[in-house]
Amino acid sequence: HRCCYDASSGVSGGSLADRGRRPFSNMKFHPVSFVSMPWHYLSSPSIQLGLLQAMTEQAEVPCRSHSFHLQLQLDLCERDRGARDRFLVEDYVVVSDRWAHVGAGEWVFAVPPVSRPTPAKDARYKDLLRARGMPNGLLRKLVALRERVPAFLERCADEILAGGPAAVGFTTTYGQTLPSLALASLLKRRDPNIRIVLGGASCEDRMGPALLRS
Repeated sequence: HRCCYDASSGVSGGSLADRGRRPFSNMKFHPVSFVSMPWHYLSSPSIQLGLLQAMTEQAEVPCRSHSFHLQLQLDLCERDRGARDRFLVEDYVVVSDRWAHVGAGEWVFAVPPVSRPTPAKDARYKDLLRARGMPNGLLRKLVALRERVPAFLERCADEILAGGPAAVGFTTTYGQTLPSLALASLLKRRDPNIRIVLGGASCEDRMGPALLRS
């Protein structure tokens, strides 16, 4: 951008070149949050969140990053400690990799308000997973995890809204699309004034306008 604007004073800041190496030092910004949802790989940090946070901090914009893909597995490990059929790290890894092509992880987050599941549709999808070779044990874990997703999304929304952000940005790859939409929908319902920004591979070409319509 060639010009900056201080909303609190109503004074144009002029070109960035005229304002030296710290072009935003006299401006006030509302906080922003950046979010990485499941099913980002557990084995690597989100480079998107790292880059965005570094850039916003350099611009002196208050920001927070939320790695909810890590938080989901941490919650499951802590809450199900000692349980016989608990959702293991190995389960997360196989869902985010081996079963990503059929959207198994996305199905887990296909909950209201972003989706309206029905018994018939769920039965057909489970049949598809079985036909593709998903073990019954893993399928049972996914069904149980899906029942816990609404509460998990509420906790995620609590954490984000506690920071009072004006905007929340989601990094979306193919396994993160529905989880991101589910949390974004909840945030908009709880705070209609919050701005939602989606970016990443799932926003390329025709997918971007389709996500916007959803």
